[in-house]
Amino acid sequence: MTLVALFAMTTGAWADEATITLKCGTTEKTYENVTLPWSTTAEILKEVVTDLNFNVNINAISGGDGKVVKLGNENFTVTGTFSGDATVTVTYNMGSSATITVTAPRPLMTLNEAKTEATMESMPTSDVTVNYELVRDMQDQANPVAFSGLPSSGNIVVKKGDNGKYQPIETLTIQLIDPLAAAEAQNIIAADGITIKVLVGAENGQGAIDYDQENPITFEAFLADMKPGYYWIKAEQTDENSPYDGTVYSSQFTVVEKYDLTVKPANDFSKNVLDAVTVGSGSVTIDANTGEATKTGIDPDTEVKIKAKRGYVIEKVEVKKTMKLLTLTVNGVTIYYAEGDSWANAISRDENKESGLFIREGNRVHHTNYGQLVDSNTEAVLPVAIINANESYRFIK
Repeated sequence: MTLVALFAMTTGAWADEATITLKCGTTEKTYENVTLPWSTTAEILKEVVTDLNFNVNINAISGGDGKVVKLGNENFTVTGTFSGDATVTVTYNMGSSATITVTAPRPLMTLNEAKTEATMESMPTSDVTVNYELVRDMQDQANPVAFSGLPSSGNIVVKKGDNGKYQPIETLTIQLIDPLAAAEAQNIIAADGITIKVLVGAENGQGAIDYDQENPITFEAFLADMKPGYYWIKAEQTDENSPYDGTVYSSQFTVVEKYDLTVKPANDFSKNVLDAVTVGSGSVTIDANTGEATKTGIDPDTEVKIKAKRGYVIEKVEVKKTMKLLTLTVNGVTIYYAEGDSWANAISRDENKESGLFIREGNRVHHTNYGQLVDSNTEAVLPVAIINANESYRFIK
């Protein structure tokens, strides 16, 4: 005897479906791909009891491992597959009787509840071909599918290009790796049935980051324009025919913009006081005429040291990022925001303190006079949503 296993990379479950055969005398009817439990109707019984018209009454049911049971007086239900046959005796049409044989044989192999093991109750007496379904669990603890290519620092450093869009300073290759796949096919980020979404985060009132599961951006849009902010990448099965199952997340990370440093004296008297400026491990040249020190393209979290000449003390150091704010007008209300701002970020800006905008309990954007902010689909605008200059926002009461 030979046992052949054929791998069919599809989803589904063997034990949920069955083939049921009803036979009465020489009349036979077969129902395939039946989802269990399966119940008869008067019309189905007429298919096999050819002279049945009305008043069917089930007298007795035997066999079938107890998987065939009465459903009222006139019908029966098959609750599961079984070995052997079940016999249903019925009377009808003023005392006529019939015997119906029911078969719903067990599959050759059955799966456990976790669908990780297949069991053959007894070896068949002849050669068989076993077709079974194999699905990769992306959350498998021993060999999970995982994202790779994100910086270990948790920061993707970007800078705006000539086209006005943000791109990473260093080449970035984000992959979704299946360690059980063949070496040349381990990156499954474009596999059928898997959708990659990028969740956008915003700081809440407690200082923690909340990620918006309802309004993700596409992975392609994120790669094309990595705006500064908080992000979390999600891969999930979205097609029941996918060879992958489950949902996995990347580590949470931030996209940050490089900054430029200018150290300038407060007045002419102070312009000769600066002794040294160090950025990271390198020194910055101090202009002998102006007393200024300038450096561009500095990574976030880089250490900066400023040293005064002997006999002087540095009294004050101010650091701020200069950015050009954009404006958006809704119902006559002007909102100042930076590109990539969420509504929560914009509302917290000093420029919008007198705007009347606030975040109402229940996590919605509101105005003190005009009510709740909605988009063109009249859907509530969430504080974590990124401001879109092309959207038709309005307030409703």
